[in-house]
Amino acid sequence: MTLTQLEIFSLVAELRGFTPAAIRLGIGQSGVSHAIKSLEQELGVELFRRHQSLVEPSDIGQQLLLRARAMLGLADTLRQEAADARGMRRGTLRIGSFGPTSSMKLLPTILRRYRALHPGIEVHVDEGPDRQVLQWLDERRIDVGFVVLPEERLDTFALMEDQMVALL
Repeated sequence: MTLTQLEIFSLVAELRGFTPAAIRLGIGQSGVSHAIKSLEQELGVELFRRHQSLVEPSDIGQQLLLRARAMLGLADTLRQEAADARGMRRGTLRIGSFGPTSSMKLLPTILRRYRALHPGIEVHVDEGPDRQVLQWLDERRIDVGFVVLPEERLDTFALMEDQMVALL
């Protein structure tokens, strides 16, 4: 099992198809199919249920996907820590945001300052509901998450308070 196979597995699951994953990776669809087939043979399980035009992780595939994403997150952390030790400040910061409020009010100011301090770090922002952002953190798909309410099991700090009102 290789990190490349796990990356392909994760991407096929995310995009729900072999062809979209191949296009995103810039390789042929047969390469993606071969990587998944090899991984399935090594593990001895079927990772995907194949439907007409899309695929979805099987039950065991869904369970293993969580582990694969955690492993990929740790591998990224390992690469970034090694690069930092060499004095290279390069890498990727993956951010999960609860939606337009966060992305339009909070992130532009924060990211402007962050990019000025860390110009070699690439930033990716994914939006989703709070539950999804918390799941991405658990799966190590993101490094930082912006959510509405604090989560006791994670280190959190308030960035702003907002007043909710009802108009009748």
